[in-house]
Amino acid sequence: TEQSAIIKTISCDENSEVELKGWPSLLKDLRNYCEKKDINLVVYISRAHKASSEKKRNAAAALCFMKIGIPVLKDPYLGCWEDAEMFSDTSLHLSIEGGRIFSEFIALQLKNQQYWNKDELEQIIKDSK
Repeated sequence: TEQSAIIKTISCDENSEVELKGWPSLLKDLRNYCEKKDINLVVYISRAHKASSEKKRNAAAALCFMKIGIPVLKDPYLGCWEDAEMFSDTSLHLSIEGGRIFSEFIALQLKNQQYWNKDELEQIIKDSK
C-alpha cells in the first residue's frame, strides 16, 4: 500500500543521521494541496506498545516529515507507550481506555497547536546514543 511505502522511506542510521530516501512526492503534493485550500496538515506518531528506546527512531521519522514542511504533533512518548494496559490484542491496537486517553490527548494537542521543533527532536536523538 501507499502507506507502507511511505513508512519504509524513513531511515535513521547508526550515527543518527536523518535522511530521506526516495521520499514519495505524494506527501509534498498533499502538503501543497492543503496549503492552497487553507487546510492545516499535521502528522502524529501513532502510539504503540514499544520500549522508550524506540524514541530515537520515531524522532528521526518526525524530522523527516518536518524536512518537507509538515509539522508533527508533540507527544512526549514519541509513539512509545510502555503501559501494556493501554493496549488490547496487539501492540498497535489501543484498548478502550487507551483509545480514550490518546484521543483526548490528540484533541488537546491539536487545539493548542503543540508541535515538535527541530532542536527538541535532535536532542532526543543525541540523548539516545
